[in-house]
Amino acid sequence: MELTGSKFEGELQNGRMEGHARFTFPEGSSVFEGEMKDGMFHGDGTLHFPDGGKYVAKWDHGRVVEGRYIFKDGLVWERAGWDYCLGDDRRFYSERVGGIRPAGESLQTNTGVLPPIPQGCFDTGAGYYDPNSSFLYSYTGVQQRKPEKDEIDWITKHCRIQR
Repeated sequence: MELTGSKFEGELQNGRMEGHARFTFPEGSSVFEGEMKDGMFHGDGTLHFPDGGKYVAKWDHGRVVEGRYIFKDGLVWERAGWDYCLGDDRRFYSERVGGIRPAGESLQTNTGVLPPIPQGCFDTGAGYYDPNSSFLYSYTGVQQRKPEKDEIDWITKHCRIQR
């Protein structure tokens, strides 16, 4: 696994990952914990993502048979019956659970905490746009990509600017 940057903790049979295991993807981007067979996810297992979300599923030779995604805040996504953030209902999950706050105390994020961004930059919800460099950055300041003109227009029209 040294060549790929991934890490495996578990049993090997005939040189293949087998049984209960913990598999960490390169650079710790995600972690799988669960059953493996013949080097593939097989049986019950959970993929943990860096943002705190996780995908809990039943696997069959590397393919999902059934599963659900659970966001960091506990919101559960399932293919059937999903009605969150559809149509005119744009409430945050915490507002659905705990109710909408009084006027003047409205949430701008699900947690109520705004991520810190540099002055003059726009909060995109997944990072920020810096009009001086014309690049999108993660909230940790890592440069991501240069957006197209129509995306820049939308960001500067709709996103919160740090003054």
